[in-house]
Amino acid sequence: MLTQQSLLRSVAGMCLVLPALACSSASAEIRLPAIVSDGMVLQQDESVQLWGWAEAGEDVSVVSSWGASAEATADESGQWKLEITTPKGSMEAYSITFAGENTITVDDVLIGEVWLASGQSNMEWPLHNTTGGAEAVRNADRPGIRFFQPPNVSVLEEQSDVNAAWQVSTPQTARGFSGVAYWFSTTVQDEIDVPIGVIQSDWGGSSVEAWIPRRTLRELGAFDGVLQLQSVELEKQRKNPERDSEQALQDWYEHISSRSVPETDGRAWIDPDFDDSTWSKVEVPSSWSDQGMADFDGIAWIRKTVDIPVSWIGQQLELRFDAVDDCDWVWVNGHPVGQTVAWGVWTEDRAYTVPADVVRSEKLTITMRVLDTGGGAGIRGEAEKTVVAGPDGET
Repeated sequence: MLTQQSLLRSVAGMCLVLPALACSSASAEIRLPAIVSDGMVLQQDESVQLWGWAEAGEDVSVVSSWGASAEATADESGQWKLEITTPKGSMEAYSITFAGENTITVDDVLIGEVWLASGQSNMEWPLHNTTGGAEAVRNADRPGIRFFQPPNVSVLEEQSDVNAAWQVSTPQTARGFSGVAYWFSTTVQDEIDVPIGVIQSDWGGSSVEAWIPRRTLRELGAFDGVLQLQSVELEKQRKNPERDSEQALQDWYEHISSRSVPETDGRAWIDPDFDDSTWSKVEVPSSWSDQGMADFDGIAWIRKTVDIPVSWIGQQLELRFDAVDDCDWVWVNGHPVGQTVAWGVWTEDRAYTVPADVVRSEKLTITMRVLDTGGGAGIRGEAEKTVVAGPDGET
């Protein structure tokens, strides 16, 4: 969750969106990359590139509903690429038909401004956690704003495609958009009244070397150490292709999860009768950096006993947290009610069900085990979103 100066730049040709894509193996039928799909946004008044795969030597024609067309022939590797011109931006929805051995029609294509939003956690930070984000999410029905968000996947070799799709801005989708990119998009759209497409490619705490192709690092020089580490990991992946770096990371989290209640102190700490009077005090919600723990990375336990209305006794409740950085395991009155253990979940809301048979009195003792893997940490966000909700949703 380190921060750096985020990058936000216009993408005139869509070929610039995913510069590290390599050629795919040949296929008998036309196939398109994920970014060339329903709901996409193309740059206005430009000659934009479209590409895909087909049988080597296969002729491919492209015809748009605004009148532009082009043809290409797949090379020996099965890859084809062409350019078509786009009109002035508007809210009119177009279609593009790709024809060869088979035919694919991409619908709901808008023409406007396309931008790349890249950076670390300051660009990754979701809209719902920004100042004024809750209201922005409620008002996010803006069909002319669309985001394409490739997932954070660590690989050491160039990829030909990504697992993603264009998303139209709605209260359901926009909450997870980059806050910086969303506010930018609404500002620009309100000013020039054309569709806005954003390719959101960011990863909190990532190093710049991770975004640079290995061949470029070799050309730049002074990166021998990084290249050696990458070569070692790449050799491991080649020897065991079924267990890539993402699987190794998930295995680590599963290992931590299996040790969520140590046989020593942790057993006593989840007991509602445990005497925690000697524990240090910490404000919730807050960042640990503001609580004298700026240099802390690791696991911390937090306990809180709250009073609830008598009418809630014997009722199913819900425990909500705005965000927990990074992972958490939660008990109420000594009973496990939920956990969130994975990479990249440090900005996500939590909502855990407290079973009715756990709510036996007017007091709830909440115990949390919080794992911080680096950077800022703690139970964060807004106080009004960190609550116990009653059977009717009241807090």
